Amino acid sequence: MHDHQPVNLRRCLLLGMQAITPFLPGIIPFGLIAGLTPITLGYSWIDASLGSLFMFAGASQLAAYQLLGQESSIWVILVTVMAINLRYVLYSASMAPYLSAAPRATRLLASYGLTDQIYAVCQRDYPLHTWQLSERIAYYAGGTILLWILWQACTLTGALMGQIVPIYWSLDFMI
Repeated sequence: MHDHQPVNLRRCLLLGMQAITPFLPGIIPFGLIAGLTPITLGYSWIDASLGSLFMFAGASQLAAYQLLGQESSIWVILVTVMAINLRYVLYSASMAPYLSAAPRATRLLASYGLTDQIYAVCQRDYPLHTWQLSERIAYYAGGTILLWILWQACTLTGALMGQIVPIYWSLDFMI
């Protein structure tokens, strides 16, 4: 798909941010819970933040924390997290026609940022446009960056709130 119009990366970045915006309200409570959960299990806010940075996948984070709290083996935790994230293999395969020509480093970074939400908006919008590869990447990056910043802020906020919320409130029921 080649477009004869000039490449406008800033416009595509902003369009990606705009496309992901309707999903953001649902991210907030989930991110707060993902930050609060490790605190209820005895981890520090730093542990919670690092967990969120290394594993940008909310359901996997919560499952891993629950299994850690139950003192499960590392293999049970890894297999569980892998099973939860298998859908990303399918997502990646259906995104390949749009991003496979990107440099390897770009594709690896995009795989880190792949979420259900960014997948949905890209699958909806990529076929509707004749964007060049750089514009598709910019669109993807815009949505991913906005979602990532909100997720990190919410998990950090949840972790910090967990430091002051009394343990007897038993907020771990939210999982």
